[in-house]
Formats: sequence, structure tokens, C-alpha cells
Amino acid sequence: MITLMVELLKIRTVNPDGGGRGEYERALFLKRKLEGFGIKVSSHDVPGPCVPEGVRVSLTSVIDGEDDSRTLWFVAHMDTVPEGRESYGIQIRSNL
Repeated sequence: MITLMVELLKIRTVNPDGGGRGEYERALFLKRKLEGFGIKVSSHDVPGPCVPEGVRVSLTSVIDGEDDSRTLWFVAHMDTVPEGRESYGIQIRSNL
């Protein structure tokens, strides 16, 4: 799980309002990883003229459990805000 998170964070996904390209590359990476785990993933392209690919990607997936009378949802976004100035003195390092 930690290795996957580090791999995800290496893909820069600054949102277009912050001068970035958005989440397209990260979404494709995550889709491939989940499918590699045997999880069916649906990709939903939303028109996005503000990004080079022309679409903003959303992913959905369902993992069946033992009890289908209840549902647990996880909702997250894949784009980020700009990193900020290095002068803030925050450094993140990984040995992975």
C-alpha cells in the first residue's frame, strides 16, 4: 500500500486552476494498477477544455463483499493544488 501511494504521488497532478495538467496520467496509472489486482474499473471522461487531453477522468469501481445489504463508499479526488514555495521549509523524502 505504501509503495502504491509513493508511486501515485510521483505523478504530478496539479489541477488546471493551479497551472497544472490535471489528473489524467494518474487516473490511467491507477486504473491499470487496480485492474492488475483483478478489480474491474470504469473510466468516465468528462469534457475538460482546460487540460491538454481535453477530458478530466473519473474512475468508479465496485468490489463485492459478503453482505450486499450495505454499501461502503470511498470518494476521493486525484488532482492536487500547487506545491507551494520551497522557502516554506517543508521537505518530504522517501526511501522507497
